Amino acid sequence: MSKKRLKPSRRGMEALRAEPGAEDGIDPRDELRQAARTKGGRKTHQLCAQVAEAINYAFAAECHDDLLREMGVVAVQPAPDESRLLVTVAPTLPGPCDPAEVLVRLDKAQVTLRTQVAAGIHRKKVPQLAFRVMLNAETQ
Repeated sequence: MSKKRLKPSRRGMEALRAEPGAEDGIDPRDELRQAARTKGGRKTHQLCAQVAEAINYAFAAECHDDLLREMGVVAVQPAPDESRLLVTVAPTLPGPCDPAEVLVRLDKAQVTLRTQVAAGIHRKKVPQLAFRVMLNAETQ
């Protein structure tokens, strides 16, 4: 048996087409998909958690740099989406820390860190990593 489709009423159609707008002709689902991608859904948050875990492991075990061994991941967030991630690191021990020196050392260890991230996540492409150094882990 086939179902008969109901036609929309003329009054409803006239109300919709009364004033043309900028979003006429654009699929509203596309806007929602783009907003969800930049905002980050469940999968993006899962990726950020996996990246944080992999980088913490790399700091502790794989990086042969005493300064990076004293660092810990505070936060990982999409910047602007999951293809590039902003990793916020801070020293785990109290004491003096030069953020410029930490960034130089992170740049040198970029290959090692991305290798550990590739091993720790389940994606075809490894995201680019950008780093930010905080002097105090409590203030973000």
